[in-house]
Amino acid sequence: MSNVYAAETAETILVVDDAPELLRNIEAMLQESGYRVLTASDGAAALQVKKQ
Repeated sequence: MSNVYAAETAETILVVDDAPELLRNIEAMLQESGYRVLTASDGAAALQVKKQ
């Protein structure tokens, strides 16, 4: 998928990881590919993000 297509679709991905550096790296990589990225550091936080 091209970056242009991903940006046009504005698909959202929720990334959950308890390692902050890894979470930031994954977030940056996905944003560069045009995705809207939501992050959480654990399962409970992920459920709260999903509810928003």
